[in-house]
Amino acid sequence: MSDLENIVTPDLITAELPLADQLERLQRRINAATRPTAEVLLITDGIAGYYTDKDERHLTNRNTRNDKIAKFATSMKAGNWCLNGQTIIFELGVGNGGQGRLLDGWHRFRASLRAKTPFVTMVVFGVEASAFKFMDSGTARTVGDVFKIGDVANPGMTAQATRWIKILTSRNRFDRGMRWENSDALAFFDSLDKKRLAALVPLARAIAKASGKTLPKPQVLAYLYTLKPDFAERFGERLLVTRSTSDGPTMFKWLVNRASMGRVHENVRTIALDTAVKAMQQRTGLTHRALGQALTAYLDRESDRRRK
Repeated sequence: MSDLENIVTPDLITAELPLADQLERLQRRINAATRPTAEVLLITDGIAGYYTDKDERHLTNRNTRNDKIAKFATSMKAGNWCLNGQTIIFELGVGNGGQGRLLDGWHRFRASLRAKTPFVTMVVFGVEASAFKFMDSGTARTVGDVFKIGDVANPGMTAQATRWIKILTSRNRFDRGMRWENSDALAFFDSLDKKRLAALVPLARAIAKASGKTLPKPQVLAYLYTLKPDFAERFGERLLVTRSTSDGPTMFKWLVNRASMGRVHENVRTIALDTAVKAMQQRTGLTHRALGQALTAYLDRESDRRRK
């Protein structure tokens, strides 16, 4: 309710009002709008349930994302949902050529209903239903865009590296299909040692360059971050050694040989790095044979997993 403080709104909707009165006050605004107008309002879980309960009260332009609803609901319950300028949109009322339906806000309404928690938001009234098909048709912000807005250094590289760190520290280090929202990426990034991550950027760039681009900077950066700090530095420097007997060129040459259309599969890169780390830890030389055996073992595991 703090978001409503200092906002003077006549005929205010409050959670204490009976639902019938809440709906009546909202309907009054819907009916009064003859063109797009905006107002900050409280949306209660009762209002949310009413407008998402029956098909004739809303339009939806996307499939329901239950994972998104669950995340929104968790944020609302925890009090982490704020007035951020994102709008709820209602159609023109019946007397003005519309039906007064909810045009945009389905997932937020369902989240409020699930959490049994009201939320304060900007609401736009008086939008023609014909505009519905154009909603959310613009380019969505990428995680990199969000990191740039948040003034994160090297936003594109850091955003991709953050996702790789999440993958490499998860149960399945080879699950490249992981999906997350921008808010999840930011929350995970906030849990990282940002100074250490930033300090590893020059080393990651040097390794990626030495690999002939078979190792991309974000994956290298993430991989180095997952190693113990002292070991990460030594491992990175070893990869950059130029002697023909060094582990670095051995792995780089092997990756180049594995490349198809100039590209190496992401999981093959991880396997190569894992094998190089193991060789360094055991103080043995890294060979093409060791790399090939590691790849074969991975492919066998994947084959067994798919059969199951």
